[in-house]
Amino acid sequence: MVDDTWHMDALGLPAHADILAVRRAYAARLRGMDAEMDPAGFQRLRHAYEAALAWCEAHAADTDAGDIATPPTPAAPVADESPGVEVTTDTSAADALGKLSLALAGASTETVPTLLDGVVASLRHGYIDAPGQFEDLLIDALQACAIPRRHALFDAATHAFHWHEVGRLRASDPRATWIARVLSQAEDWLSLDAGWRSTWLALLERAQGGVDDYTARRWPDIGRLRERIPDWLTLHLTPAQLRTWQDAFERLPRSTREEYLQRAAPDAAIYPRRSAGTRRRDRFRLPPLAWAITWFALMLFYLIANGIFTANKNHQGEPLPDFSDKPLTPRECMALYARLDAPDAFAGMPANDVVQAKRRAQRCALDGHWRAPGGINGAPRP
Repeated sequence: MVDDTWHMDALGLPAHADILAVRRAYAARLRGMDAEMDPAGFQRLRHAYEAALAWCEAHAADTDAGDIATPPTPAAPVADESPGVEVTTDTSAADALGKLSLALAGASTETVPTLLDGVVASLRHGYIDAPGQFEDLLIDALQACAIPRRHALFDAATHAFHWHEVGRLRASDPRATWIARVLSQAEDWLSLDAGWRSTWLALLERAQGGVDDYTARRWPDIGRLRERIPDWLTLHLTPAQLRTWQDAFERLPRSTREEYLQRAAPDAAIYPRRSAGTRRRDRFRLPPLAWAITWFALMLFYLIANGIFTANKNHQGEPLPDFSDKPLTPRECMALYARLDAPDAFAGMPANDVVQAKRRAQRCALDGHWRAPGGINGAPRP
């Protein structure tokens, strides 16, 4: 007779293992597997689990009748990271997380909330503690970067499990501490300029498929974002992917690294100033005429300062690129740089047109379409 117990071997169990041992072994192996990185391995494990259950059910009658005398199978331990939580033999939460991970691998961002809601709804009709166990497993998977579509999934889970509500998370829970950090860093991210955010998101999405020469040169911006919002950033890229990106930048020639360090986003884009909070109005009780004079003085000061700034803008560096405009093609960038390289390139050109031309040139430089001639993107003059 051919030995057909391969499924038991895949789970690390003897042929006489019972259903309880199969479920425990499956849960233990599932926790040590990354379904996103090894979908084929997860499918094999799932197939072995289902085949083992069918094997146990088919041989249950023989076992009950005493045809085969078998010793009890030691249960595979299932470690629980939360102290004081009773370990259960139910694997519905782990199964649901595995199925969700596979579904997310081929899903769009818009369908993530629907997939999560469906999984949570199905768990509520089963084991009473399954939704809570699933929430803990989901947080662990998000924190360990072991599940795809983490950014969209975190947003969907925040609403599904009410993580954003005050008092919803226990302060002593390490999972709650991590969620609080991500929520805080998400607010910091939204405080940044929308144009820079769209550019950085495009870079993060491009880097998910691998780091090419273009993305490698743009590491200085992402490196500073990693210093400020590290937990939020891992919802897009794993720590290993970020290290690969950094290593690719460090392998570039020194002159290229220095050039793109100068072209990086200004400090104001990464660390915008925040208001210290408005003071109470009763501390500044002034008559209406005084407020009008104060407003007029401030406006006059603003106009004078703005005029001085405009007159000396060459000492403050070049204007930031406008990411709301459509980027120029390489051929258009070549023509632009040829025109700006002329000695009288800005002769007779209105000030606004000069600023726009420099912004387009800076955008061409950031996109890697040749270097700007004539020092358009050079360092500010002393």
